[in-house]
Amino acid sequence: MQKPTFLALLPLPALAVLLLPGRPVARRAGLAALLTLAALLPATLTVAFFAREGELPRLVEGYVTLNMEMSRQVVGGVGRGLLYTLDFALRMPAAPLLLPAAVVGAVHLWHRDRRVCLLLLAWCAGMVLCIAAQRRYWPYHWHPLAWSLGPLAGIGLASVFEDRDARARPG
Repeated sequence: MQKPTFLALLPLPALAVLLLPGRPVARRAGLAALLTLAALLPATLTVAFFAREGELPRLVEGYVTLNMEMSRQVVGGVGRGLLYTLDFALRMPAAPLLLPAAVVGAVHLWHRDRRVCLLLLAWCAGMVLCIAAQRRYWPYHWHPLAWSLGPLAGIGLASVFEDRDARARPG
């Protein structure tokens, strides 16, 4: 299970399916419901296991309550947490390559398919908010942000190389 704050991102797979063009809304809604159930299945099975073992109160105390209390105790609120998070993000070792490529990818995607671009940007923004909410900046806390920036960075790098190859071809 991920951090409790990451539960805010569960609607993204369903949103992605609902934004698909060309399919009837009823079919997209059914697929979105199926994806939502699949996304909830691991958490549901985990909670069911702890409930069966009689350890559900300890799971809630040690996993949900503790994380939320740790986030609440940090002085400065969400605004300060976001500033710290962005400051730490810019100092990540992968930032010099990942962030510019992701910006290029977002701009390229914006011109091609705004719905997909907005979905990927929502994913990135959700990850930044989740990291800011937990206010823990160990290296492994950044993995979800890298996962969300990865597709944008890949699109950005591909578009740069595609553009370069197109200019290099004669005529």
